[in-house]
Amino acid sequence: MRISEAGLTEPAIRAEKAEDAKRTSREAIWRSQSNPVVPTIENGRLGSYQRSSPAYRSPSPQRSQRNPRRAAIVYTPNEIGPPLISPKQGLIRKAIAIGMLLISTVALAQSPRGRGGDRTPMDRSDFPTWENDKEFIDDVFTFARIQFDSIGGYGRRGGRGNRWQNDYPDSDLNFSFRLQQLTSLKVEPDGKVLRLTDPDLYRYPFIYMNGVGGLHLHPDETKALRDYLHNGGFLIIDDFWGDRELAVVSEQLALAVPEWTPQPLPLSHPIFHVVYDLKEKPQVPGIRHWRSGHTFEDHGPGSDIGPNFQGLFDSDGRLAVLLCHNNDLGDGWEREGEDKEYFNNYSEKWSYPMGINIVFYVMTH
Repeated sequence: MRISEAGLTEPAIRAEKAEDAKRTSREAIWRSQSNPVVPTIENGRLGSYQRSSPAYRSPSPQRSQRNPRRAAIVYTPNEIGPPLISPKQGLIRKAIAIGMLLISTVALAQSPRGRGGDRTPMDRSDFPTWENDKEFIDDVFTFARIQFDSIGGYGRRGGRGNRWQNDYPDSDLNFSFRLQQLTSLKVEPDGKVLRLTDPDLYRYPFIYMNGVGGLHLHPDETKALRDYLHNGGFLIIDDFWGDRELAVVSEQLALAVPEWTPQPLPLSHPIFHVVYDLKEKPQVPGIRHWRSGHTFEDHGPGSDIGPNFQGLFDSDGRLAVLLCHNNDLGDGWEREGEDKEYFNNYSEKWSYPMGINIVFYVMTH
C-alpha cells in the first residue's frame, strides 16, 4: 500500500477553528492519492519530498501488487500543515536536548553475553526513509523491538501464543517516521530488533515488546532484563488483553524484578500530558476487532474493563516499565494507512499522541 492518507494533529490542542481546518485538510489529503509525496519538517512547517527525492525510496510495484504494505500517510504540497509550534515548545526542545544526552551517555552496565538474534529480515522498500548526519549517527533515537519466545496455543496460563514480530515491521517503521516528522528529534529510520541477551542491548535505553500474551523468558533473558532495568533502561509492553494475559506478563516481570510492584497510572500522570494533553486514557483495538464493531479486543475476562496503564518504578521513583494493558497502540501505527476512519479515530487520536508522549516522558525523566 502506498504511504497513506491523512495528516496528524500537532502536540498542542488547537482552537475549534483550527480543528475544522485540519479536518478539511484531511479530507483533501484522502482524495489526493494520485500524487503522493513524503512530508518532512522545513522551517518549522510540514514540508514535503516528491517521489523523485533521493531521500525517498519508491515502493516496488511488483511487491505492492503482490503484498500491499501499510506505510505512513500521503501528503500533497497543497495540504501542508500549520507550524509545529505550541505552548509546550520549550519543553519539547528541552526534551530533545536531554534525550540526545541520554541516548549517547545513558549509564548502563556492561551487557551479558548470551542468546543470539535469529531475526526476520526486514523489507522497508515501501516506506519513506531519510538520512541523519553521519557525525551524529550514534546520537539518534532508535525504536528497539525485543525478540522473544512464546508459549504456543493458549499457553500454560491461557495467554495467546503471540510472537515477538506482531505488527512488525510496519508499526516500527511508521512510528519512527512520525516521530521524525512531527518533532525535531533525530530518529533512526530502520529501528532495531534484538534479544534481551544481545550484547548491543545496552546501546538502546528504550525497548518495546508486543504480542506478549504467551511471553516466556529464559533464565538468561530474565537476568539480562533485570540488569538492564536496574541500570537505567526502559521497557514498554503493548498489545495484551484480559486477566489471563496480564497474569502471564506479570509473572514474567516478577521473575526479573520481584521487588517492583505494578502500580496503576492515573490520568493525572504526566505521561498522558507531556506533549499531547490527553483528556482521557487511550484505548486502541486492533483494526480487525474494530471492523467487527468492537472497541476492545475480547481475549477473555477483564478485556472489557477499559484501558489499564500500569507502571513499575525503581527505588528512585523512575518509571522503568510501562504496561499498556487492554491496548494495541502498535496496530494504530501499523494500520494507519488502511482505513480513513480507523486512522482518524485511533491512529491520529490515540496511538501516535500516546507513543510520542511515552518517548518524551522517558527522555526527560
